[in-house]
Amino acid sequence: MRSPHRFALLSLVALVVSAAAPAQDDVGLQLSQALLEDAFVAPIHDGGDTRPDYGVWATGRSYKVSFHGGMRFHPVLGAAASRGWPLGWRTVEVSFGGETVDTKRAPDFVHDDWRAEYRYGGFTEVYDVRPEGVEQTFVIHERPRRIGDLVVRGAIVSDLVADPRQPRHAPLAFRIPNGSDVVSYGEVTAVDARGARFPMLTAFDGESVTLRLGADAVARAAFPLTVDPLLATVLLNSSTAIVDGASVVHSRVGSRLIVVYTRETTAGAFDIYGRVFDTDFQNGVLVFADADEFTSYSNPSVTVVGGSPVRWVAAFEAEILGNPTPFRIAYHVQDVNDLVLDSTVSFLPQNTGTSRRRPSAGGSDEDGGSPIAFIVCEEEGNNAMNANTPSTGIRGVLLNTSTGVTTETLNLVNPAGSIDRESPDLNQKTAGGAEPWVVVWQEQDGSAPGDDWDVRAALCSTTGFVGLDGSEILGETGIAKHNVRPKVDGRLGRYMVTYSTLANSGGPSSAMSSLTLRAHQFDWSVSSPSPTGRAEFLVRSAAVQLKNADLSFDAGTDGHWVNITDALSAGFGGGLFVDRMNKQGMAESAAIAPALQVATPYGITYDSENERQAIVYSEPDEQPLRGVVMTLPAPPFPTFLGSGCGTPTATIGTVGHALAGSRDLFIRMTGGPAMSPVGLFISRGSLSTPLDSIGFPGCNLEVDGGPPYLLTVPGTTDGSGTRAVPFSVPPAMTGLLFFQFAYIIPSMPTPTLGMTNGMQVMFTL
Repeated sequence: MRSPHRFALLSLVALVVSAAAPAQDDVGLQLSQALLEDAFVAPIHDGGDTRPDYGVWATGRSYKVSFHGGMRFHPVLGAAASRGWPLGWRTVEVSFGGETVDTKRAPDFVHDDWRAEYRYGGFTEVYDVRPEGVEQTFVIHERPRRIGDLVVRGAIVSDLVADPRQPRHAPLAFRIPNGSDVVSYGEVTAVDARGARFPMLTAFDGESVTLRLGADAVARAAFPLTVDPLLATVLLNSSTAIVDGASVVHSRVGSRLIVVYTRETTAGAFDIYGRVFDTDFQNGVLVFADADEFTSYSNPSVTVVGGSPVRWVAAFEAEILGNPTPFRIAYHVQDVNDLVLDSTVSFLPQNTGTSRRRPSAGGSDEDGGSPIAFIVCEEEGNNAMNANTPSTGIRGVLLNTSTGVTTETLNLVNPAGSIDRESPDLNQKTAGGAEPWVVVWQEQDGSAPGDDWDVRAALCSTTGFVGLDGSEILGETGIAKHNVRPKVDGRLGRYMVTYSTLANSGGPSSAMSSLTLRAHQFDWSVSSPSPTGRAEFLVRSAAVQLKNADLSFDAGTDGHWVNITDALSAGFGGGLFVDRMNKQGMAESAAIAPALQVATPYGITYDSENERQAIVYSEPDEQPLRGVVMTLPAPPFPTFLGSGCGTPTATIGTVGHALAGSRDLFIRMTGGPAMSPVGLFISRGSLSTPLDSIGFPGCNLEVDGGPPYLLTVPGTTDGSGTRAVPFSVPPAMTGLLFFQFAYIIPSMPTPTLGMTNGMQVMFTL
């Protein structure tokens, strides 16, 4: 029998672990998909007190509509349309037998969420906003004094055209000149107060639409009488329904996912939306929308910040349409518990002659208390007027969400130089306080012949610039490979960046995808001038182009990251891959199977409440916005050995994740004596050894004290008799370990020994 006295002599030894297992596809990641229905349906809204010039807008699945200055229907045609093709209606006449219904020169305009009304004296012009289109009705309130044909005539204000036609009961189609039909003015029916229906005739003379109901039907109708056509978009091609960009963040306050996304209404023109969901992507509420026809918003990035109240912050690129003005960075700030639709948009300041694009927003943990967000972006100088130059710079701006005060802290701009810096990104959340953000970007020196794109990084805190690593932190030591489209996440000094690599054929490359995706894990604290503890490895390679989409840190295990990748095929989205990694390399992978086998991933965030990842992506469908919740399979429960001994008899357990690479795992004893010496025994084997012969009756040692034995961790219980030993799991460790606590029970005249039961823990990837 092995002597238990060996435990008093065992020194701390290095933990020997098994070799890393190779990455596996579709092993244990559990994916639950959700259809985020009617993502583009927004109620009638205005700009509030802060934006009196915004107008009154609503949006549907394939259209948007404005009501300021009359109704204008805007079909959403996507990138296939080089410009917008709105269709406006202006009521010219409502009459019976040639006698005009009493009208006001200027109607009263009122609206609620889904209905807009222009109230004239004798009738009301009504527009009901529906997901599939806008239902236009005319409600004539009273029977006319003269019975005759009812005529409703409206002037069409549009560059769309339709063939003139004689009256008939049929829809009227408007088309782009020399192009396809895009707007349908539906067949018209009159409905009286009893529900009787009367078909009406529709005519078009090239400028005005005339609706007519015969005098016989008017005589039989019970008033009020409602005239009811439907405006709808005819053309629904693949580009009309694709989400163009999206970003997601989780907030523990309110238990919410906030998703900000854009839709391309016509080529280069984008509307923006923000919805708040439950943490499973259910019960979405629209809380932000901007459908202004004169401003385009794209490339959204969303985060949350601490403080009171906790707020979410979205940064996005803004362009004034039809006006050659520089791109700007706009932002929206809203309380996470505010579920009222808000269209407020603010702008970051920037220097004259510069344009700014492609923002990335970083915030802080909700408990961190800091209301500061950090927004990084590209900047073009020398009045480049939005062109991508070979001397793009990186800017970083601190935004105090409580006061609106902005402070520029990161200035990596050289408009007259040869250094090109693009595609900035930063970690989505810090832990708050003084913890800095890590900013990464791709950089190329145009003065060096054949130079490659490298990934570089800087530290920036809420008080300003902290430090810049002057060497390449990633990639090839030479110039053989370009490293592009970096994505970074992490916190509390531990970070990872992922990026695509492609061959350098002799200089600058505009490619943002490749056949290979790689990762680089590093540690970087404020006190260190550059990253340490680096580990670089392959994430994924394929026969199709891989576009790096986003990266998220698992703050639960404190040692894992999840990356999403867009696999491109023949110019179209071909698949969405999810890869989970730790410092050692790949742990496991999965593929999200889109219904149409075409998907575009956009954003991923860590849900700290449910310890899972939330992903947003799109498919070219009438309901294009999708959400996926990715949950790790629960690791095996510990197996307990023996029963323990002593009074009190303490118990052993785990807190955290028994996963390779986890930094959140604790081996914990509870129920022991307060402020008493305690030791944790750790072994790679188990062997039940009675201790009666050495004076500890009823006690069994449940771990093997022979060659499998690893170490003893001494310590003291706290005032409640608890001892929690942090156990940082090595990244490559898998298999079984065995644990047991021994503790001193103060007693008179001689202290005695107590022991917990033993515990077997299976460590997995």
